[in-house]
Amino acid sequence: MAQKITKIIAENTLILSQIIQNICEKNYLQQSGPDFLTKTQFTILKILCSTGSCSVSELADVLHISRAAASKNIEILVKSGFVSRKIIEEDRRTVLVELLHEGHEIVKTYDMLRLKNQEKVLKKFSDKEKNDFAKLLDKYILLCLEHEADTDLICLQCDGRIGEQCSVGKHRGSCYYNFKKSNQ
Repeated sequence: MAQKITKIIAENTLILSQIIQNICEKNYLQQSGPDFLTKTQFTILKILCSTGSCSVSELADVLHISRAAASKNIEILVKSGFVSRKIIEEDRRTVLVELLHEGHEIVKTYDMLRLKNQEKVLKKFSDKEKNDFAKLLDKYILLCLEHEADTDLICLQCDGRIGEQCSVGKHRGSCYYNFKKSNQ
């Protein structure tokens, strides 16, 4: 019986993650930005929205893509007027990428659509069900992350909005975003 329920939970969490990634997130992106904007390009905008600016190499490292791929994506974002690039005078090899107003608006619209959709879904839950669901999700995420260290991409997209309620922050021992902010 325990193995059967474990399999059901494993399959349902896979289905949930696929629904969120392949249907919901894709729709939010299509509704909030231009048709050509890829998930990687949006993730760059989301990271820059949280950090203010990053070097091309930092973005490549966090996204686990080559510097050439990061540069290509950033070039598209620059031409679209979503980000700007500037060379650091102290180290002319370092290119800093900064979010522009248009890029910020895409992220803001995306976040608003996502929250609106969640409110619509959660309206069908009682307050007790919402609290129980939140606690169970937190516990599940913490246990899944128990042996994982690479959460930078998740954290850099958050902007510290969840605060102390964040499962990833609990796993890390503190909020990555607040930690990074205090060390600058």
